[in-house]
Amino acid sequence: MPDMAAAAPVIDTGAFDTVYEKKQRRIKKLKQQIIAVDKQERKAKARANRKNLRPSHIKTGPVPLPAGAKAEMEQEKKQGFVRLVPRPKKEVEKAPEKAKPLLNPLQMLKKFEKTKKSVSARFWLALVFAAVLFYITAASYLQLPVPAEVLLAEDVRVHALVSGGLLAVTMLCGYDILARGLAGLVMLRIGSDTLTSASALVALAHSISLVLAPTGVADAAGASVYGPLAILPAAAIVFSLWGSKMRAKVACRSLRSCYRLKQAKTLTTLPEEFDGDVMYALTKTTSQQGFYQTLTENDASATVMRWYAPLALFASLFLAIYCGYSSAESAPFLWCWSLILSLTPALGLSIAAVLPLARAAKRMYRDGVLLGGGKALARMGARSFVLLTDEDIFPGESITINGYKLMDPEKKELALSAAASLLDAAHTALAKPFMRIASDSFAPIRPVKDLVFSDAGGITGMIDGHHVMVGTASFVQRAWVKIPPDIKLRTAVFCVVDSELLAIFAVKYQVTPKADYSLNLLEDNGYMPVIATRDFNVTASFIQSRFGISSADVVYPPADMRVSLSDPAVELESSGLIFTYGGGDAMADALISCRRYRSATRLSITFSLISSLIGLGLSTLMSFFGWAEVATPVNLLIYYLLWAVPPFVFAGWVGRF
Repeated sequence: MPDMAAAAPVIDTGAFDTVYEKKQRRIKKLKQQIIAVDKQERKAKARANRKNLRPSHIKTGPVPLPAGAKAEMEQEKKQGFVRLVPRPKKEVEKAPEKAKPLLNPLQMLKKFEKTKKSVSARFWLALVFAAVLFYITAASYLQLPVPAEVLLAEDVRVHALVSGGLLAVTMLCGYDILARGLAGLVMLRIGSDTLTSASALVALAHSISLVLAPTGVADAAGASVYGPLAILPAAAIVFSLWGSKMRAKVACRSLRSCYRLKQAKTLTTLPEEFDGDVMYALTKTTSQQGFYQTLTENDASATVMRWYAPLALFASLFLAIYCGYSSAESAPFLWCWSLILSLTPALGLSIAAVLPLARAAKRMYRDGVLLGGGKALARMGARSFVLLTDEDIFPGESITINGYKLMDPEKKELALSAAASLLDAAHTALAKPFMRIASDSFAPIRPVKDLVFSDAGGITGMIDGHHVMVGTASFVQRAWVKIPPDIKLRTAVFCVVDSELLAIFAVKYQVTPKADYSLNLLEDNGYMPVIATRDFNVTASFIQSRFGISSADVVYPPADMRVSLSDPAVELESSGLIFTYGGGDAMADALISCRRYRSATRLSITFSLISSLIGLGLSTLMSFFGWAEVATPVNLLIYYLLWAVPPFVFAGWVGRF
């Protein structure tokens, strides 16, 4: 037995342990790899889920409240109020446009009244001083009796002192012009006032230089020739004050009559266009803020001078430097600059826009029309369509009923009541005589429903359950209602109730001189009337037969458009024209006045600019060659005043038609 045990094979357990350990390490390594891959997959999945989450699902820390919201919550807690529903977030909206500030007409009136009194007094004072200055300047040329010391040929220093003093006093009278001119120069908003102020200041500086150094203005021969040119800027100041005086007068007249109005009409353009063009209409207005705004707007002359005045001012300075220092024998610089600047602010520029406005306002005020600023009138000056309603064509008592025929005398009250009620609900001028007859017969006016206007020439509606038709003979016949064959009136009105003819009214249309005048005036001046009448008898052919205007020269829209255009409830923002009374005739006059105002203003500005450009060239030529014998104050003043005549001619044309 022992031998057998010794001979048995021996098992190596250490080898098994080594293999086991290797397997365990491999299993552990594989397990770690699987765990790492799984962990990476979970992280990637969580990252993907986090991207898809909505902001409300993301957990965040506490957000600090704004100070205003926190104070509001504390105040609510003190008051015992707990907000259960969260406050909705406000949507981000675009900032609304700033509304124009409301103007107080009474304050505007007081301001313009004060300005009018001040400018009027200063205008007459400036005119007196300018006349004295002209007398002294022209004394040697016209052989006028003056002290010898004041003449330029006798004593340059005294003449320059007197001329400069009178110019300085005139400048004090126009201190507002100087203030606006200098302010425009500082703020780089150069206008006509800046040119006038620069001309006066340079002329005053030239006069002062003559007082300080009178020998510096003599030519090679020793004669004193480069004298002061103070009369020209003085005339420019006088004309500027005159323009301000007329503008303030027009504004005071309009405001004095307008600020007490509770209801008025305005001539403006409708929001919708007709055939691609604007349409003028006379509509109601409850607020005159738009009219007040026009009184503060700049006119066409001020707009033009915004770009012309800077060019003229800097060109005059450059040309004066060139002419004054081009050679040793050149004329003095201040005399050259004074000469060039004196003819640059043309006199017509100060009155080019305000003089036609004053003439138009004076004419229209007699017709009950108040005019605003010149810019608003210019906007209304284009030829276009003009809306005319029943009251504009046949106003007042121009429509009468000569008689009526009842088909059934027992239904007289029903016939008169139905016809008057339907026409009154239609808001037509034809309703007035029917309302009068119904009132005389004690027929009541009943409410109307389902009002319909037909292109066939009639109106239908429901009155107390009855179907009522009022219209022409052709309209009634199209509804299969028989009419008597002996009725041959062209403007007869038929009343049908429940397909039964009850009454026939003989209506007469009388053409008034005002309506005839307005229609022919509009046609002669190129305007196209749009007949937006609710009266079925007033058609294009009817107007041609009564007013002598071709039907091709008027527009007669369909019934639905005529009703919408002539809606009496339409109210629009007031424009530059307010009508206190009057109708189509006043509207026609106002439109023609606006058009002529725009034409006269443009022509006046054009001629004034031409005179300024020609004066700039002539003064440069005279400064360069030193033609002081030609550039005398009297000669220049005559040239100055002659170019101011065209604005007066054009302004006189505005109010004559």
